[in-house]
Amino acid sequence: GYVDVWELLRERDKRGRRLADMAHRDFASAHVDMDQEEVAQILTHYDMSALPVVDDDGRLVGRITADDVFDVMEEEASEDIFKLAGSDDIELEFASPLRSTWVRLPWLLITLLGGFMTSFIMRHYQSHVSVAGAITLMAFVPVILAMGGNTGIQSSTLMVRSIALGTNRGQKVLRLLVRELATGAIMGLFCGGIIGLWARLMITRGELASSAPSPVFLALVVAVALFSAMMFAALFGTLVPLILNRMKIDPAIAAGPFITIANDVSALLIYFGTSAVMFRLLIPG
Repeated sequence: GYVDVWELLRERDKRGRRLADMAHRDFASAHVDMDQEEVAQILTHYDMSALPVVDDDGRLVGRITADDVFDVMEEEASEDIFKLAGSDDIELEFASPLRSTWVRLPWLLITLLGGFMTSFIMRHYQSHVSVAGAITLMAFVPVILAMGGNTGIQSSTLMVRSIALGTNRGQKVLRLLVRELATGAIMGLFCGGIIGLWARLMITRGELASSAPSPVFLALVVAVALFSAMMFAALFGTLVPLILNRMKIDPAIAAGPFITIANDVSALLIYFGTSAVMFRLLIPG
């Protein structure tokens, strides 16, 4: 067990009371094989100035102090920040631009692959949808991608931080998922309504073909698509870090280029899928 120094100082019957009677038996400890990030979580969670380190037999082999944890937290935070940007903290040690390129290029290639996928989706949509006025919806693609991407980044960053702090256990995970889904729905309704009004102002009857849907219908398509894309991005951005963490993969990469590309592709699929379904259901033929 352990005894605080303050308890020893204020104890009046120092000779008549055994140390074993004052010792706290229920205490947190760290195993010698425990990850340093998990040790930092335990120390900050219990607000301790030092944490005992024990072996498999429970024998004391050392201690971790608060100043050690500060160094660990700074190291882990720096590592996560670099991963958010698609880089690595070892790049600080590089003087050669070629070595820096070697670290950054894989993430940029992933981004480029995402660009290939989005261009393929747009090409496929253009060649299969012949409804007059559908081309007008292309003007709102950047808005859909930007809003979906930012919503996903917000949710994934929140979840990554929750995992890092160790606050995503038990029922808290389900509550966080429900909250993010509800938040995505509220933001989607608000932003969808705004983009719908803007689309209605942007699209005029005079610039559409006579057989094209009405501007009100096209504005409704944009609004519904943005709402759906933001809801999906919020849910996706929350789930991916959880899945990566269960797979023993650093969830910080989920808030970087990976989640951005995934959100871009999903937002584009939702946008074009929503518009295609609404055209087919509401404008037969």
